[in-house]
Amino acid sequence: MNSAVFKMLLVLSFIPVTVNAESSPIDASIQNALPYIQQEAQTWIDQKKCVSCHQVPFGLWSTHVAKNAGFQIDKELFETQTKWSLQFCDTNVTDKTKKRDGGGTDTTYQIILSGVSASDATVTTSLANLLTTFQKADGSFKPGGQLPGQKRPLLETTHVSTAWAALMFHDLALDEHQKTLDKAVKFTLGDFTGQTTEWMAVRALLEQEFGGQQE
Repeated sequence: MNSAVFKMLLVLSFIPVTVNAESSPIDASIQNALPYIQQEAQTWIDQKKCVSCHQVPFGLWSTHVAKNAGFQIDKELFETQTKWSLQFCDTNVTDKTKKRDGGGTDTTYQIILSGVSASDATVTTSLANLLTTFQKADGSFKPGGQLPGQKRPLLETTHVSTAWAALMFHDLALDEHQKTLDKAVKFTLGDFTGQTTEWMAVRALLEQEFGGQQE
């Protein structure tokens, strides 16, 4: 994941939605960062022709949160990137199997958690249903793309990916996904302790929603 964007998301989560974007040095830093984040996402789209599991979803996510918090963004670019990304995720197929993959497991939950998919309920449902088919018997979701190559144990990355997926299904709150959600929560709130900032953050979010360790 783009660590700068992830840190920005954490900062934005503590800023009231009524904030004046020029009211503090932190607000000014966020405002100054937004054009860079939006352009980097567009550069990735133009050069890589894909959504990726980090560059575009987290760019859209942080931009969407910032917009809702009162910051100024390039709305036309945001809408263009949102439309393109949703279409890509809903129609992308793998080279090997020629089957839909949502752009990858991590891309799927990120694009839904970002809130941008709310503009197309049909795509949201389509992607959420697709994601359920990727769940392993133990409740986990296999991390995709470059994530398994991160400098942390694969098991920790698996817990992180599964935790994000669980939060996504929790946000959607659809009865048909309850079993998928329950299995994911049980897996990722099991007897495991990670070391990275991302694991700590997503674990805290899970515990806030579901309590502590699951039996």
